This record gives sequence, C-alpha cells and structure tokens, in this order.
Amino acid sequence: MPKFQNNPNAIATKGNSLMTKSNEPVFTETAPLLPNSSSNATTVVPPPASSSKAKQIDPLSAAESQPVGTSQAPKKRLAIPVRVEPKVFFANERTFLSWLNVSIILGTISLGLVSFGDRNVRIAGYTFTALSILTMFYSLYMYQKRANMILARDPGPYDSRNGPTILVILLVTLVAFNFYIRFQN
Repeated sequence: MPKFQNNPNAIATKGNSLMTKSNEPVFTETAPLLPNSSSNATTVVPPPASSSKAKQIDPLSAAESQPVGTSQAPKKRLAIPVRVEPKVFFANERTFLSWLNVSIILGTISLGLVSFGDRNVRIAGYTFTALSILTMFYSLYMYQKRANMILARDPGPYDSRNGPTILVILLVTLVAFNFYIRFQN
C-alpha cells in the first residue's frame, strides 16, 4: 500500500504526486531533496501487488542511472485540501490576547505614573504609554500575519525573535530612565 493512499491529511507538494493520469495511486520522490544536488529526476514507486512486497528504489541511485539526455514528461499534480484544525487558530488568538495583556499592564503602569507623579515622572509615564501602544500594534500585526500564514497553509516560521527582543530592550531602558529621573532629584 503506498504511503499516502489512505491518509486524509496528506499534502500533494512539489515533487510528490498522489495519483497518476490513470488514477492509480503512486508515491514519487524527488532526488534533489539533498543539498548540493542539481538533477531534477523523479523516481516513481508503483503500488505493491497484493501478494508480493514492493521493490524499494533508492532515489539517488535511480537518478544517477538515468540517461543524461532523457527527461520525463511533467507529472500532473493533484491538489489535496489540507485540514487546518481550529486549535491552531485558537493558539494564535491566545498569543494575541497574551500580548494585549502585557500592553494593558504597561498602560496601567503608565497611567499610575502620569496621574500620581510630578513633572519628571510624568515624562516616564508618557514613554510607558508610547511603549504600551507600540506593544498593542505589534501584537495586532503579528496576529494578522500569523492568521494569514495559517489560512495560506504556509509552513514558514511562526515565531518572531526580533519583536520581543526589541520590546524588552525598550522596557528595560524605560525602567532605567524612570529610576534615573526619580533619583536625580
């Protein structure tokens, strides 16, 4: 039985075809999946017969054994819809709400500094307000970006390493600035 024949979550991608023109299930492998490989040869493994085992073909040795001037006709690819589970969307929303929670905490700190501080402390409160708004916009941007990636079924990286690092550096700088202003007097 081919690898993808009864798998409802299988993805037909570049180099992998699940059906031939005669609607026989097959499994294809593309040889240049390894780095430093430049050939574009494809090895087709037919479905095994009911009484015998399938012959295993090494894609690299099969690619090397093909004549140099021959090329195979392009195979018709079958697009299979991939099911995206609701928990993926909920995880994205949970992350968005966590970032909004952080921005609300920063806004509460800034509100306290602006309301109960003297002139110098209010400056720090306004900068915390700016950081809170910046965090809100960053969280909205990342939520929309990830939602679009999920809808497009993009396998790309869903994490953001630069955004949280920049926000933490700004937060530490603002806290140090607040202490500097407070103890300067």
